[in-house]
Amino acid sequence: MKLERKEVYGFECLIRVVKRNGEILSPSYLFEAARATDTLFFLDRSCREVSIKTAAVKGLKNHKIFINFLPTVIYDPVFCLQNTIKWAFQLEWSPENLVFEVVETENIKDFEHLNKILKYYRKNGE
Repeated sequence: MKLERKEVYGFECLIRVVKRNGEILSPSYLFEAARATDTLFFLDRSCREVSIKTAAVKGLKNHKIFINFLPTVIYDPVFCLQNTIKWAFQLEWSPENLVFEVVETENIKDFEHLNKILKYYRKNGE
């Protein structure tokens, strides 16, 4: 929140799964299932895309949105992040309003690779 003006500063985009009975599953269940089926890349990409699309539908383009991502599933930033960038441009997002966060549960071992990912996002946000 922008305290001096009492305005909302931004929104964190979080994925949730709702069962047919209305029960909300923990996101960790979804990510564990994706890890077990070797589909973590697709889940991570879908989460980024859905975050941008949903925020656009909700009319949040003038606010920051915070989107989590798993850098360990992004082996080639140009290939793996092209859909995220495509949706951002297609929905006319202002690049300074997209904030990408590394998922807290990730154990980053290759910081050079993480920097390549972040540089790619910055380059496409200019």
